[in-house]
Amino acid sequence: PQLAIVCVFFVTLSIFPGVSSEVQATYWPVLGNGWLPVVLLAEFSVFDLVGRTLPAWQRELRLDRVSDRALYVCVAARVVFVPLFALAVHFAWHEVVAMLLMVPMALTNGVVSTLIMMRAPLRVPPAQRQRGGILMALSLMLGLASGAVGDLC
Repeated sequence: PQLAIVCVFFVTLSIFPGVSSEVQATYWPVLGNGWLPVVLLAEFSVFDLVGRTLPAWQRELRLDRVSDRALYVCVAARVVFVPLFALAVHFAWHEVVAMLLMVPMALTNGVVSTLIMMRAPLRVPPAQRQRGGILMALSLMLGLASGAVGDLC
């Protein structure tokens, strides 16, 4: 789970906000003049929040039945967002494409990171859960730092 949480935040921060703010509004003039990065930031914030609150209803949504393996596959699949956003910037895709890409990226960031952080301490014996939580917090910080460095490249 530690590597998974590092990967989640590495992918997210490699794209957001740096690369996503480089997407240009080419078809909707109302989003020109710097409004598109603001819209993408707001969109990410809203859908990340939604993703982080979904695990609160994991029984109703059957998220408790999602296996760890499926969660890790989702973490690995999130890597596809990096080239997609890079292509959106390089080829000046329609801004709606960037807005549509932001929804699953933000949702999966929220859901996957929250589920991993919730489940990880439960994988160790009760006497070691505090250490497990500390290790997950360290992994989270490593993911944040590596993603920030990845965004600079």
